[in-house]
Amino acid sequence: MLLRNSKNIVIKIGSSLLVDDNAKIRKKWLSSFAQDIKDVNIKGMTRFGSGGMDTKIEAAKICNLAGCNMIIANGLFNNPVSRIEKENNCTWFISKISKLDARKKWIISSVSPKGELTIDDGAKKALLSGKSLLAAGIKKVSGKFNKGDHIKILDNKKCEFARGLSSFSSVEVNKILGCHSSKISKILGYISKSEVVHKDDMVIVE
Repeated sequence: MLLRNSKNIVIKIGSSLLVDDNAKIRKKWLSSFAQDIKDVNIKGMTRFGSGGMDTKIEAAKICNLAGCNMIIANGLFNNPVSRIEKENNCTWFISKISKLDARKKWIISSVSPKGELTIDDGAKKALLSGKSLLAAGIKKVSGKFNKGDHIKILDNKKCEFARGLSSFSSVEVNKILGCHSSKISKILGYISKSEVVHKDDMVIVE
């Protein structure tokens, strides 16, 4: 919001101009689009094109929804990143969504499951209390998937109640299902994670 492409562009929030008469960029923190951007007026067209600031604001929205903060600053200077670090002349768009929450939203909505894990009642109870899925609670593996793939987690009644990212491939899970975590390295022959699906990589959908 503070990037000024030419003298013809004026960016204003409420009654406070964000760019002064000398085209110096003032630091501004924006944490709420609804409150801070509703009165933004972007005027003018330059040889660099039009609508550029709208695009930047939309990019900031995407970043914030992903749990990331974003900076808009003047990039026409040499070494603009160093300039930002030294002078803080920029606009910060602060996300109100944690990276963990954004990650879980991505898990539940953006990826198609590659396989399924059926677990026992004890494991389901642990997951519902915020624990990770361990191999000991897995009863059956369905489908073929790789490490990092999106999978469904089913209970004993074959009802889906969670989704997550697997820390193991389907081949590996078939070897370790029902086993205690301390035995995984010996069974697989190499050191690995103890959780088949970590709690931070899981979303309860029940």
